[in-house]
Amino acid sequence: MKSIFLPVGFILVFGLIILSSISYNLFLLQLVWLLFGILFFIVFANIDWRSLFNYRWLSWGFYLFTIFLLLVVYLTGPTIRGTRGWLIVGPFNFQPVELVKIALIIAYAQYFSRRHLIIARWKTILTSFILFKNSLA
Repeated sequence: MKSIFLPVGFILVFGLIILSSISYNLFLLQLVWLLFGILFFIVFANIDWRSLFNYRWLSWGFYLFTIFLLLVVYLTGPTIRGTRGWLIVGPFNFQPVELVKIALIIAYAQYFSRRHLIIARWKTILTSFILFKNSLA
């Protein structure tokens, strides 16, 4: 795990250098988001996710919430940069599809962990495709 920090650090530093040569404001904005991301990583790396996702209602509730967000975007989302995939929450533009990616991973993990003995049956496989199809709003 620690071996990945060096290449990622190089990419981050060189990206910041390039941004500083383009625009100082972009550099500062990216630096703030970088620091926020590092803090986010440290906090979430120290949470025991296994105990949290043992509650089926939590993982499926998160999945259904993200599907609801996709529906809201589909019905009411403004067109930004030629696409209708953004929600505006206060001063932030937010793409719910990014949350759906995480929710789909969690939903699949929950689904297949309960069916690991019958994973090769057609019913299990077809039902897993229904999960994916629902997230393609």
